[in-house]
Amino acid sequence: MRLRELFEAAPPKVGRKYQHIEDLAFTNGSNGAHHAVERLRSMGKQSGSIELKWDGSPVVYWGRDEDGVFRLFPKNAWDYLKRGTTQTKSGVSTEMNSPEDIRNFILATGNTEPGKEKQRQNYANQMASLWRYFEKISPEVGYIEGGILFHPGQPAKLNPKTGDYDFTPNITSFHIPADSDLGKRIRTAKVMVAATGYYETMGTSDETRYPNAEELSTPDVIVQGTTYVEEAPDVDDSELDQIEQYIDANADAIDAFLAPKPGLSKVGDILYTFFNQNLRVAGVKNKFQSWIKNQVAAKKMSAAMAQKVLSDPGLDAVLTTVEMITAAKMNLITALGAGTHSGIKQTKPEGYVQAHPGGEFKRDVPGQFVKAIDQANWAPRKN
Repeated sequence: MRLRELFEAAPPKVGRKYQHIEDLAFTNGSNGAHHAVERLRSMGKQSGSIELKWDGSPVVYWGRDEDGVFRLFPKNAWDYLKRGTTQTKSGVSTEMNSPEDIRNFILATGNTEPGKEKQRQNYANQMASLWRYFEKISPEVGYIEGGILFHPGQPAKLNPKTGDYDFTPNITSFHIPADSDLGKRIRTAKVMVAATGYYETMGTSDETRYPNAEELSTPDVIVQGTTYVEEAPDVDDSELDQIEQYIDANADAIDAFLAPKPGLSKVGDILYTFFNQNLRVAGVKNKFQSWIKNQVAAKKMSAAMAQKVLSDPGLDAVLTTVEMITAAKMNLITALGAGTHSGIKQTKPEGYVQAHPGGEFKRDVPGQFVKAIDQANWAPRKN
């Protein structure tokens, strides 16, 4: 079996279920790189399957277990529970059974800068005050993940010049015409939250989607479900032709580099760590050599392992492929960001996501969910 066929038959387990589209070049080899290009080509010509990536902040989880008790979690508390930890080191509960639990958790965790203690207190109070709103939009069983778009402490504001309601929960700004159906609901709503995931039990990592999440809305709370791109951006795909040619010319080198070796079973894991620490932006490959040397200095990697990676002729081919796909991804994001989707306009959109749309791809990665994120301009806000 050739290396390329090996990657098609049994792609390495690197990264996440929801993969950055350019990462497919090192999680699934040349086959994954080709699939990334095919997906970008498809996303640039079609609509209906591409979802807006809601840039809500903070992220919260709310719902009920089978015991029927309502709970609302800040993201950090949910992350503790995913690790099976029900208390912080200081003894604060992570289970969030009351607004007071939220307040205590926020005040007891995180690093508060000197002089900003009052701001932290205000933030804790604001998050605790959301309990009564989210209790009314809770599913009967299970927990919804969502990013808060506006709330009483950071409300949507009417722009008299444009006639839009504007809100910027993190980096992306959203602009909703006041005379639209959604704008009329925003006029009287106190909270808006984008539902992005669903979990059957508290603290689990098994994520699905909550069907028709918008039906949970009340007059006070708008629950925004999945929003799709309605019009194809019609992106020029000549750049993608060039990327495909490059991948074809370097496929053997890419797959040989990523193939397991004695003492180096998952090279893709090394690249995954590198890109998570350095972001997927133009020119990032130039940082790789100094980064891997720093890994050795910090004793996170042996000198022998680093030398194997740096001396492999396939390294540059993989990093170049990632950069080429990143550039094409940014062209897609720019084109999609210029449009309006379900009446929603965005400034500095975080990006877009797509579940596998079905249909036939020449180089498929079955079931792959991809995300195209503008990492040059977007980063999560730390509350």
